[in-house]
Amino acid sequence: MNKLDTPDAPGAPGAAGTAAPGTPGAPTPPESLNYISVLWGIILFFELIHQATAAVSIILDPAELLAAMKQSMGENYRPEFEGLILTVPIFLACLNMGLVLVAAFFVRRLIRGYKTTRFAFNTVSVFSIYFVFRTMTVLTAYPVGKAPLALYAVDGSAQIIVGVAGVMTLLFLWREEIFKWIGEK
Repeated sequence: MNKLDTPDAPGAPGAAGTAAPGTPGAPTPPESLNYISVLWGIILFFELIHQATAAVSIILDPAELLAAMKQSMGENYRPEFEGLILTVPIFLACLNMGLVLVAAFFVRRLIRGYKTTRFAFNTVSVFSIYFVFRTMTVLTAYPVGKAPLALYAVDGSAQIIVGVAGVMTLLFLWREEIFKWIGEK
């Protein structure tokens, strides 16, 4: 472990006078952290499904996106840009999954009780709140385009599952035992 990775949150593994994580005598994480870990596994799986279905729906019906691109670019539009229509959704899906993986990294930091535990708590909270708000927008959306309706159903279901897992994560995060774990109480 380098200097930044040493656990030091009060009451967390590795705090002054206690053993480092993984050694005998180290305090065990609260049970809520186990649930948060499982919930984030669910979030990662269904977020991957959401990103894949979102990219596939754009690839199946790029006409609407192409029309919006032509309109926004005006006279600067060139036919060579049409090739980007297929690469941009894939790139954005990978970028979004990268952000979710960063959040998963902070879930791991939260569970292990490192110096960044408070920051990890805040990061996981923000991502969970984002997933909840995104789910509320999914409930007001309707399919547009020529992609199969089943694709939209799978995508919407995946986003709803992610939102519910986000709410449950928040409920477990805001328990008193978690605040003790990160050194707030």
